[in-house]
Amino acid sequence: MTFSETSEVIVNANLSGNQLYSAVAGLSASAFAVAWQDDDDGKAYVRIFDAAGSSITAAIAIDSAGSGAQVGVSVAAYDDGSFVVSWADDDGVYVQRYDFDGTNLVADGSKIATDVAGTSTFGLTQIEAKDDGGFVVAWQAGT
Repeated sequence: MTFSETSEVIVNANLSGNQLYSAVAGLSASAFAVAWQDDDDGKAYVRIFDAAGSSITAAIAIDSAGSGAQVGVSVAAYDDGSFVVSWADDDGVYVQRYDFDGTNLVADGSKIATDVAGTSTFGLTQIEAKDDGGFVVAWQAGT
């Protein structure tokens, strides 16, 4: 996908508080997905834009029921135009998968929990989409 910037693209209309830790992935459907953390409400969001920078979706709350601030957002795209988003909160590290139009692709609409054992604090995440439809996620942890 080629994005030719002719003017700035406003990703989030909420200007109160800070908008942090943005991540961008180019989608095969001539679009791109932007994920970020909203410091005002502590939630993580994703929004999809076409190649001209026009929004395809409104801001989508990645996890409206999460515990604490949702931090360390990362996004990666698959060849079919779908994408995955990873983030961390007080309870662990999570992943959500979306179609190119913002439809949640997890069967029951819930988030995918990584198998994180022990007690720790979690920070930045990094996700990569695999060719077989899987993903690899890494994260920063501390005690």
